[in-house]
Amino acid sequence: MKRIYLILMTMAAILMVGCNDETPQPIQVEDQEVSLQIGISNPMATKATQDLNYLPDEDFINKLTVLLFNPTTQELVKGKTVTAQNGVSATEIGDVVVPAGTYDIVLVANHLNDILALAETQGFDCLNNNSESIISEIRGDLLMVSKIFRGVKLVPYDAKARLSYNYLLDDHSADNNDLKIYDGVKVLETQGYDYDDTNAKKVVMTRQTARIQLESIAVNFEDQWDGATFRLDSVFMVNMRGGTFLVLTEKIPTYEKIATYYRGGPGDFDPQMTYIISPSTLRNDLFLKDYTKTENGGPILLADGNTKSFITTEEEGKKPVLPESFFCYAFENHTIYGGDPATGDTRMIIAGEVILKNGTKLGQTYYQVPIKGIRDSKTVTIDRNWVYKVNVTIKGLGSDGPDLKDNYVMIQPTITVEKWKIVIQEETDPGF
Repeated sequence: MKRIYLILMTMAAILMVGCNDETPQPIQVEDQEVSLQIGISNPMATKATQDLNYLPDEDFINKLTVLLFNPTTQELVKGKTVTAQNGVSATEIGDVVVPAGTYDIVLVANHLNDILALAETQGFDCLNNNSESIISEIRGDLLMVSKIFRGVKLVPYDAKARLSYNYLLDDHSADNNDLKIYDGVKVLETQGYDYDDTNAKKVVMTRQTARIQLESIAVNFEDQWDGATFRLDSVFMVNMRGGTFLVLTEKIPTYEKIATYYRGGPGDFDPQMTYIISPSTLRNDLFLKDYTKTENGGPILLADGNTKSFITTEEEGKKPVLPESFFCYAFENHTIYGGDPATGDTRMIIAGEVILKNGTKLGQTYYQVPIKGIRDSKTVTIDRNWVYKVNVTIKGLGSDGPDLKDNYVMIQPTITVEKWKIVIQEETDPGF
């Protein structure tokens, strides 16, 4: 009994010493939770109604998403989104509650659907590469994804930890038109409950995109071309100016760098000189847009072998479809040189084959449409916030005599430019 008493007294003494020890005990991080908030710091992005300080047709951040990844397992830990409608900007994501620890954080604006599609098809292994790699994987609209923040430590006493970013519209010169990814941008250091927004490190996001739409395509085959048809294979965008950062794809189309602009030609693209701009739906080919006949001519055949009249009625079924829109980065004052199509030129390429009335196939051809918009014909200007609507006619030209060697098919484009209005997005559940 005495021995038991001594043991109990000894344990009590040890406990008392432990209680009097003023040494701070380590925080069991894995057992704690922290709340992360994401906010927009620039008032230009948060104006809801017309104001002299911003353009009323500006495209707002109307869907803002934060994604948190476990940097060890590369698994998505948490995601949260906030959506605004009718041009009212999404201003803040609050209370993203996660276990304390270390995370890779990705901020996304207006890209949630593309992020989810990427996760479904490829996973998030783009985080294993450099921060620009995620941009190469996302075919998005309006705004670019921000920099990935690696190894961000969120601890319990950082309950009001907050990220914020400026919505800046940089002026990009002819020699500096690539997407800006700013180095050295990091998460706000721990400031506890005394968070000071004016001292926050900013995540700079830059939008410099223009939208290019193929509105219609028509054929005009008359005289010696009477009865010819045009088989449509694909429509895509290229930027022939080397060094421009655009979305690369594995599907490099074929096209010969020839001197003339509107005439098609066979051959191969040089992957080192050509950058593909993909549609926002992650596809390169045909989708989502009807077209109608505007000129004389025969039917257009779809590349999958389905023959449909160019004039499609309800009885004949659905109309063939074209890309709804492409997105490319703004730049200006790049001169078009007829002898060097690899210089200073963003183009829409329409690929297909003309088939004569007697069944002769002229081979797949790539027809070029330089996107010049409303500017001088010798200057290419792609302006952010503008929509370039392209209407084209495939037309047969040349002599109707016995010598047909000078005959060729050309494309006649018409481009109209309109202001890009505010996009209204529906409220969606991100599914996290």
